[in-house]
Amino acid sequence: MKIRIEREEDVSAIERVVEAAFKDEVFSDHQEQFLVERIRNSPEYINSLSFVAVDDDNQIIGHLILSVMYVLRSTGVKEECLALAPVSVVPRCQNQGVGRKLIEHAIQQARLTNYPAIFVMGHPEYYPKFGFVKASDYHVQNPFDVPDELFMVLELKKQSLGEDVKKVMYPKAFD
Repeated sequence: MKIRIEREEDVSAIERVVEAAFKDEVFSDHQEQFLVERIRNSPEYINSLSFVAVDDDNQIIGHLILSVMYVLRSTGVKEECLALAPVSVVPRCQNQGVGRKLIEHAIQQARLTNYPAIFVMGHPEYYPKFGFVKASDYHVQNPFDVPDELFMVLELKKQSLGEDVKKVMYPKAFD
C-alpha cells in the first residue's frame, strides 16, 4: 500500500470509497461522500492535504481529507486551523492499518505547514493514539451537540492554541 495526494481522476473512486466506508456505520448520516465533494469545491480545500491509500493493484482503498477551519481568539482574531474529516477505508480493508497510516501521513504533512492545530470529531478511543486530546482541555468549546470527548484537537506546534481560543468555526461545507 502507498499513500499519495489525491488527483483529479480519483474523484469518482474516492466517492465510492467514502460511501462504502460509512454505509453500515451507526453514527453516520451516510452523507460523508457529499461532505468530501462540498469541501473539494470550497475555498477551504487544500489539495496537498487530501490523501488516498492505494493497494498493490493501484486501487484506491482509503481516503482522508484535511481542510481549513477557523478558531476565533478572545482578541477577535480569526485564525486558520485544520479539520480532519472524514477518514474513509473500504470495508474489506478496515482494521488492517490503512486508516492509521493515512492519519499518520496526514499529521506528518500537516506539521510541515503553518497551521497550528488539527480538530477532529471522532472515536475517543482511537484518535488519542495519534496525540489528539479533548478540545475542552484547551478550553475550546465543542460546536456540536455531542459528548465532549468526541471533539478533539492535536496541536501541530507546541502551545499554539493557548487559552485564548473562544470558539471554533467550521466552514459552510460542513453545514
